[in-house]
Amino acid sequence: MSPLDQVVAEVMARVQLDVQRGAVFHDDRHGADDWLCVLRGKIDGLTAIVVDGAMAGCCLLPGGQYVSYRGILLDIAALAIQAVQSWDRLEGRRT
Repeated sequence: MSPLDQVVAEVMARVQLDVQRGAVFHDDRHGADDWLCVLRGKIDGLTAIVVDGAMAGCCLLPGGQYVSYRGILLDIAALAIQAVQSWDRLEGRRT
């Protein structure tokens, strides 16, 4: 498996896990502004890692949970896919 295929597989596994948890119903209740807020929050998490962790690769959140730079990037990719899928479903319902 190529490095790109590996990353795509990891992102899609995150998307599928959310689908199994019922995220489709939840996702479709959100508009573009909501998605922007969620994605911005994840990007802010990357900023914390870069600034606070000096690119150490991980950061300790206030709740005591460690997050990795790579993990947040994968989360952002999965969220972006879910946002596009939700948008497509909602646009399909409007036509």
